[in-house]
Amino acid sequence: MKLAIFDMDGTIIDSIPFWNNIVVDYLKRFDKVPNRELKERLRDLTLKDGIIYMIDYYKLNTTVEQVLYELNLMLDKMYREGFELKEGTKELFEELKNRNIKLCLATATATVHVDTMLDRFGFRETFDKVLTSDNQDLHKNDPKYFKNLLEEFNISPEDAVLFEDSSYSMKTAKECGLKVVALTKDTDRRTLDEVEKYADLKVSQIKDLDIEKLLEL
Repeated sequence: MKLAIFDMDGTIIDSIPFWNNIVVDYLKRFDKVPNRELKERLRDLTLKDGIIYMIDYYKLNTTVEQVLYELNLMLDKMYREGFELKEGTKELFEELKNRNIKLCLATATATVHVDTMLDRFGFRETFDKVLTSDNQDLHKNDPKYFKNLLEEFNISPEDAVLFEDSSYSMKTAKECGLKVVALTKDTDRRTLDEVEKYADLKVSQIKDLDIEKLLEL
């Protein structure tokens, strides 16, 4: 392994329960009850795209900018004070850095919240590359996302490992030839069969990883 690519929410940060309900809870202000279709659709969208979809779906009398502003205030507070680091994360980062393995953060979360997290947990100098939802145009369901990253680091796919909780990202990485470590505590239960197909190594959380098995990938 020469490059370790980490997702953020649900992988190194314990934030998925909040993220799963943030838009749904916001709808209550409009006396709207979200159905299953909306919940499923939101799972694969960035926050902004999810808001656009929600406003259109329910014909809400508001703007994307207003909803983004209000939700980002809530998220800012959580990233500053609420969300906790997954147990074992710092230790894993230190182990990988000591072995001269490059680290990349690859998240669909906005840069403003990622910066807050990096500063709060002292990770500003930890990552060699940080990809967010608004500092590049691609998403993790696009093979170019990973191919461009490998090209930038001049690393072969088999020397890169993705640490992830979402099956769609695992699928893309696997199709590009990367190794996949599935962290399933916060994975959508309905996608666990897919995860089995893509994972080279599967554990519940980072704290459960066996470093020797990891390095054998």
